[in-house]
Amino acid sequence: MKPIISVKEARKLLGKEYANLSDERIAELVEQLHELAKLSLDMAREQRLRKRLSKLAPQIRHIHGGV
Repeated sequence: MKPIISVKEARKLLGKEYANLSDERIAELVEQLHELAKLSLDMAREQRLRKRLSKLAPQIRHIHGGV
């Protein structure tokens, strides 16, 4: 899988504090942060869906005669 950003770009963003990390470690960090971001988005989408469904539940019960 192609990384979301290059090691060079990641080093610029991370700054001098991470200069001692190898390119491989930086690449791993980029991949881990990308996965974490995707999980966070999935969780946010799930929460939005649950919120929408909870608002719709009374309407659905009403339509189906309280079933």
